[in-house]
Amino acid sequence: MNLVLCGFMGSGKTSLLRKLERGGSYLMERVSFFDMDDLILKNDPEFETLDQLIDNLGLESFREMEHSLLRNILDIGDQESHQVVALGGGTLSREARKLIFNVPETTLFWLDISFRQCVRNIRQDRAVVRPLARRGDHYLHELYRERGEIYSMSDIRLKPEMIERVNSVDELIMLIN
Repeated sequence: MNLVLCGFMGSGKTSLLRKLERGGSYLMERVSFFDMDDLILKNDPEFETLDQLIDNLGLESFREMEHSLLRNILDIGDQESHQVVALGGGTLSREARKLIFNVPETTLFWLDISFRQCVRNIRQDRAVVRPLARRGDHYLHELYRERGEIYSMSDIRLKPEMIERVNSVDELIMLIN
């Protein structure tokens, strides 16, 4: 089973992934947790931040890396293992969405957080450099609206109060049924 988290930058995908990892699972024996942004940086140790990587390779190459990595993660899943994947904010293109929906036993969760809260989270999290955030709030708002159309095609929409209540993989799975 693949549980995939999507949402705009600053929506809390990585935070929820870490909370789920701490909460574990009693229903599933083997669960792996993947943060796409972290994995990309581990795969290319030449760069310390996504900002550096994108500045050097370009956004299009970065997106290609994301899609290739996502394909690899979803391909390693089987009936005996389970995966929770936090996508990058822009990973969920129409092509990636098709890939996700074509993999059996995969559920896509949208962390539907307001634009205002996402921007607040981006500004508070000084440890993470977000290259697209440098373009300003007007650009971010347009991007938020564009991506929202794609995110809205997710299987399950998680509003903030639901996200707060989910503390384990088992609780996330219960939302599917």
